[in-house]
Amino acid sequence: MKLHKLIILLISIFTFQFASAQNQEVRGKVVDESNNGIAGVTILNASNNRAITATSDNGNFAISVAPNTTLLFKAVGFNQRRVTVRANQTSLN
Repeated sequence: MKLHKLIILLISIFTFQFASAQNQEVRGKVVDESNNGIAGVTILNASNNRAITATSDNGNFAISVAPNTTLLFKAVGFNQRRVTVRANQTSLN
């Protein structure tokens, strides 16, 4: 009986960890003041300063991140910007 309870407990723990570690896809477009897409903007995870991706020629991006990840957008000639991805958020513009 104790082994049965231990197995159920372990399954519950692993299920919770798997569910809480789920990434979500977020898409967006980085634009300037004139609403023109900005190519080559580096998108980093602000907590570890690791690059995730860069924007395409027209400023679009698609990334997979965990909820509540703070992103840092950097490009030469532009101010840096931090944005936190909320749970279930699918777009940033």
